[in-house]
Amino acid sequence: MPKQSAPPEPAGIAPKLVEVTDEVLFADVRERPGPSPRDLSEAITRLAFYAGRPNAMTSVDQLKKIADERNGSKG
Repeated sequence: MPKQSAPPEPAGIAPKLVEVTDEVLFADVRERPGPSPRDLSEAITRLAFYAGRPNAMTSVDQLKKIADERNGSKG
């Protein structure tokens, strides 16, 4: 899986947010062997209530891409 990082634009205003995004979200959480797709699906469903439906739907698209990469399909 290619290395990801937060967009650099917010770093001037919120450098810690960019740092945590890169080091925790992309470097740590995304590279872990668990959770299962079902666990992620449940988390995204809960996300809809806190971050809004559009953000949750974007997360679903990203989850599908990750699942397809792990399963070796182009889906």
